[in-house]
Amino acid sequence: MGNQGHSFDEARTAVEYISAGAIGDVREIHIWTNRPLGFWPQGVPRPEPLKVPADTLRWNGAGVNTRLAAALAGDFPVPEGLDWNLFLGVAPQVAYHPVYHPLTGVAGRIGASARSAIWVRT
Repeated sequence: MGNQGHSFDEARTAVEYISAGAIGDVREIHIWTNRPLGFWPQGVPRPEPLKVPADTLRWNGAGVNTRLAAALAGDFPVPEGLDWNLFLGVAPQVAYHPVYHPLTGVAGRIGASARSAIWVRT
């Protein structure tokens, strides 16, 4: 899972300090990741029909993303119980698509990354 660093003694010592209250009450945490910078690309392109013939696309990153976006294009019903407008908030209006709000997995990619990055036992 990529959590091997959590097995180091230093990580366990940090948990012990926090659990013992050595730094006071923890009210907020911040986690950074470099995953989206190309090492492990995250997410999928915005679903969109092809604007050019597929045989004119190269098999590079942009061409593959364009093909993937076209494969994902389509109309999908908003799942029952999901208030899509509430989910969008002040973001630009876009039609519902499951890639924007996956209702499966562990809170989507953000949740999956967070569970690996945040490891302090409560």
